[in-house]
Amino acid sequence: MDSYVYRRRMISHESDERVKNDFSQLKSTKYEIARMINTRPQDIENFKKFKNQLYQLEKECKTLERNIAYHIPDSYLENIQNIEGHDEIQARLPPNSAVIEFLKYSSINLKKKTSHALKPRYAVFILRSDVDLKLVDLGSASEIDDLIKKTIQEIEDGELIPSTLERLSDKILTPISSLIDKKQHLFVIPDASLNILPIGILVSDGKYLIEKTRITYLTSSRDLLKNNGYETQNQTDPIIIADPDYDLVDKNDHSNQISTINHQRVFSEPLDPFERLEGTRVEGKKVHSIIGGELWLGANALESRLKNIHSPKILHIASHGYYLPENQTNNSHSLFRCGFVLAGVNSFLRGLPLPTEAEDGIVTAYEVTELDLKSTDLVVLSACETGLGDNIAGEGVFGFRRSFVLTGAKTLVMSLWSIPDEETKELMVSFYSNLKSGMEIAEALQKAQLSIKNKHPHPCSWGAFILQGISSKVI
Repeated sequence: MDSYVYRRRMISHESDERVKNDFSQLKSTKYEIARMINTRPQDIENFKKFKNQLYQLEKECKTLERNIAYHIPDSYLENIQNIEGHDEIQARLPPNSAVIEFLKYSSINLKKKTSHALKPRYAVFILRSDVDLKLVDLGSASEIDDLIKKTIQEIEDGELIPSTLERLSDKILTPISSLIDKKQHLFVIPDASLNILPIGILVSDGKYLIEKTRITYLTSSRDLLKNNGYETQNQTDPIIIADPDYDLVDKNDHSNQISTINHQRVFSEPLDPFERLEGTRVEGKKVHSIIGGELWLGANALESRLKNIHSPKILHIASHGYYLPENQTNNSHSLFRCGFVLAGVNSFLRGLPLPTEAEDGIVTAYEVTELDLKSTDLVVLSACETGLGDNIAGEGVFGFRRSFVLTGAKTLVMSLWSIPDEETKELMVSFYSNLKSGMEIAEALQKAQLSIKNKHPHPCSWGAFILQGISSKVI
């Protein structure tokens, strides 16, 4: 993943037009692959021809990637590989902070004749600048996974039982509390089911963890080694997308025919038409009044416009998001099963004609990977369930959390469950006001969450948002 991001940044400086053309062709090829993968079997006239065409596109994609890789050096990765152990990471830790890296593992008892792995467990590595690396066993993974699932379900139902959260906190937080106590900033690297748990909602000594410390999520501890030399000279003005016109139709189409892209995307379960989120228009206007830039509302919140942006300093998207879990009828890659929606999505779902610029009004995580955000400081997904994806132990979350990293965006703020519209609006206005006052991103989010908690104590209203990436001042 480091190599992919690095090469995308290098391409912007590449003088060889062939490399730039190859990259442009690669984007187009990937979009076509995405379209074909989501074609329904009954809409394929000649399966053999279809399969061969898909094979040729994937082959072309690999060829283009090899050509690009050949011309772009891996000097960044060479520097990463020269790092010995965790000493360099420890030396780069900010004062009064700690890294907590979770691991789900299965061990084998070598004393027994059988090679069957023991039941999975969780462990956590604690890295601080003032003590040696510590490893703490957290116990049975199945017990912790069950408690996480139960806790999240109770929160989403608005019926969180304090004893459930306390039991989960005792499993995860209590064993490491002495090692992280009084630390002002925690860098969290989750694994498996811990990816869907915002650790800030855990409790200790009668307080939520978010009340005691700032929290930043990382994809790996190596993120701390990335210098702050992100490109800023190519940044464009902030872009705020809010209150898309989900019912947008092509008023110039009088054919009464269904959309020609009606069957280009297939879901494991039908997506229902999306209801307008009126609060996002107010949210968008208030965020715009704080940070300036471009404001895309209603019919202007178009998918094609989004795909043609070039590294806005801040990208804020206030709309519906969704995540479809894998099942027997839908085993496609996670990046195809999560998305957010823009103008025209309801018309697409109903088979109505759409303006060309609206495309289908659905932006999947796969399509996100090809956005140009290599110089973007901050992406905020003010939408439901945008932090979710498939959990693969040791591999992080495959969804928006992975796709936006691949775009090169420096920092991402997203949610792990559905949040009430009004509370989201209040939290976002508070968040950007904090940024405007000079706070770093992690502190700005923490203060915003606590301000909402004071008005709406239930974690459902404030606990879902997490920050992934590098915390710095952006305004």
